[in-house]
Amino acid sequence: MPTDERPDLPQRAVAFGVLDSLHAALRRRVPQITARITTTGAPVPERCIVVSHRDRGPWRLVHDGDVIRWDDGPARGLPIGFVNRIETTADAIGSMMGAAVRGNPPAPF
Repeated sequence: MPTDERPDLPQRAVAFGVLDSLHAALRRRVPQITARITTTGAPVPERCIVVSHRDRGPWRLVHDGDVIRWDDGPARGLPIGFVNRIETTADAIGSMMGAAVRGNPPAPF
C-alpha cells in the first residue's frame, strides 16, 4: 500500500477500499442523497458512510466482512448489500432512503 513520501508529514495510506467504492457508487447512482465517509464514535472507531435524504437519516452504514450493513436507523444491524455488488447495494440504499435511483422514475409524493 503506497504512503506519502515526505518524512515531515504524518504517514497515511492512500488505498481505495469498499466504503470508498460504495461512496462513489452512491454519488453516481443516487446523487440526491447526502453521503460522506467518516468514523463511528464507538470505543474502537471504524470508518463508515453517513447517508441522509430529506427527512430520513442521518444513518450510518458500515463494512462488515462480505456485507454492508446499517449501523443505526430503523434497519440497525441488518445487511443492505454485498461488497461484490456495490452498484446494487447503492440502489438498495437509495430505495431505503426514498430517493430515485438513476434510471428509475422519481418516487410519487
